[in-house]
Order: sequence, then C-alpha cells, then structure tokens
Amino acid sequence: MNVGSEIETKYELDERGFERLKSAARIEKCTRQLNVYFDANWVLANRAATFRIRFTPDALPEATLKLPVTHNGATRTMKEIEVLLQTANRSVVPHRRLDVSRDLPFELGTEILRLGVKYLERVGWMRNTRYLMSVETGGQIELDRTTLPDGSTVFEAEIESADAAIHRKLSQFILSNVPWARPSRMSKFQRFRKAAEAVNAREVLTSDDVDQRNQKRCIEAESEGSMGRRLRNLFRLGRGASKK
Repeated sequence: MNVGSEIETKYELDERGFERLKSAARIEKCTRQLNVYFDANWVLANRAATFRIRFTPDALPEATLKLPVTHNGATRTMKEIEVLLQTANRSVVPHRRLDVSRDLPFELGTEILRLGVKYLERVGWMRNTRYLMSVETGGQIELDRTTLPDGSTVFEAEIESADAAIHRKLSQFILSNVPWARPSRMSKFQRFRKAAEAVNAREVLTSDDVDQRNQKRCIEAESEGSMGRRLRNLFRLGRGASKK
C-alpha cells in the first residue's frame, strides 16, 4: 500500500500535438489500461475525488483513491492511496456494489467513509493507452490517449514529480513542442462523468417504449459480459506490451 501526495501537471493536447510530442522524446514503455470507476450519486466526482480499480496486462489490479488538496492552473496536488488487489484471477469483474467498510482495505475505507459514503456503485469504465517518455534533459512525461464512454478521444501530457523545477522544465519542453497545448483542468474521472451523462441523456426513454426498455435490459446484461471480455482481451494481448 502506498499513501502519499501526488503533484501533477497536465496539458490537454489534440491528436497532432500528441503525435508530435510522442516523436520528440524516447518512449520507454507503452501500457494499455482499463480504469473501472465507482461513486455514490457522484459524491466523489462533485468533490473532485476519484476511486478506481485499474487493470493492466503485467501487474495486479490496483485500487486508487485520489483526494484533492490544491489546484493551481495546470498543476494540482492530490492525496493518493494505492492498494494492489491480491487476487489469483485478474480477470474477475469488480462487483457492481461495494460495501466500503467490508469490501475495501481499512485505509481506503476510512477515507471514503469520511466523505459520508458507505456504499459505492460501479459507474462504468474506460480505456487508456499510456506512453512513458524520457526527455534528454531529464525527467519523464506520460502521454495518455483515453477513450471516453461517448466514443470521443482525449489526449493529455502529464508530469508527476515532487520537484517544482522538474514541472517547470518539462512544461517548457511540452509547450516548446506543442505551443497550443492547454492546461488540463479536469481529471479523467470528471471527463468520464461528463461523457457518461451525455450518453445517458441520449438514451432517455419514454414510459411507453416497452420494446426499447426490454432492449436496454438486454444491452445492460450484455455489458457485463462485454466488460469481462475486455478484461480478458486486455490481459491476453497485453503480454506483448510494446516498448521502444
């Protein structure tokens, strides 16, 4: 278990800027991620907090709670608690509903209970591809390509370091290569929520749409199987995670 502060600076990119940055430094690793999010009537999202379980091909699933501390432009500080989930079957789909006191490790559960949340519901998931890049002058940048629930794609560059000088230096590197990059003021979970709500708004049904209601129930049932397949595919394909 890791408990500490995360200081991150994020920039929002377009696809052209993403590819430009990707070619400007050495790629150390590329990792496919599946982030599964939980909340309780958006209580966490409304507080700019995040609770997720992240699946990657070559590691145990990891549960992470992020709580906001400060936010200044593109840079924000979060309290972060990370716990590796010790399970032999990494393709197990997380339960739809979690009892915070019973199902979560003590440190995670304690922090979430302080927010007045006793139960968490799985609100969905999204895929992310992360490139870890090393810059010749020192430091590393994470490039993320994230697919949101509405099918749109977000590109971001992220700096994580406890050293303010590293943030300044790498920010200059990003902006010198992509002058049109903008400070990213939303977390991935906030972006997820916005996209998920847009999808739900399009799927609002009238009370007499019986056939469509039945179809929706079938789709919801299929989504459970779909998530299982996505996890299995992630781990099956991920053994060959590319490195450059």
